[in-house]
Amino acid sequence: MLVIRETIYGKVHADLISTVDGLAYALFGQKKYDDAEQVYNRLLDLWLQSVGKDHPMIAMTLDKIAVFYADQKKFVEAREALQRSVAIRAHFHAMGLSQQATTAFGEGKLPEAKAFYQRALVVLGEPNPVTEDLRKIFEGILKTLDEPLPKSAAPARKSTPASPPKKPN
Repeated sequence: MLVIRETIYGKVHADLISTVDGLAYALFGQKKYDDAEQVYNRLLDLWLQSVGKDHPMIAMTLDKIAVFYADQKKFVEAREALQRSVAIRAHFHAMGLSQQATTAFGEGKLPEAKAFYQRALVVLGEPNPVTEDLRKIFEGILKTLDEPLPKSAAPARKSTPASPPKKPN
């Protein structure tokens, strides 16, 4: 089946993902670990090329790879795959919180916006190469939101009305 699909789509195409996933799972089930590892790596590459490095489908594929390694008692590799998977999920979640913060800010709800960014930082957890750039962005935004507004941007104060002009005698 894979050979036919590769003939139709080429070796690198998103339409191969389900077939490659099934093949990896079958090889893993048959305990053909060397072959399965190559196919799992190909599956990961197909997803990376199709959706990018921070997509939740990458996290799900890494979960499969972690189970594959754990079954072989390759715990270091399993842990690395899981850590990367968790970081991708945290990145995705933090981006959602950032969108909520942007909406709150646009509505003039500064405390809510700050709370969403602070929550996003908590979600990102410990420093990780997958999430570090996003962490720096959120920290910078929070710092900006904590700074007082310059006088030119501060709302104008209401002035007291002037005394009415006196009538001439």
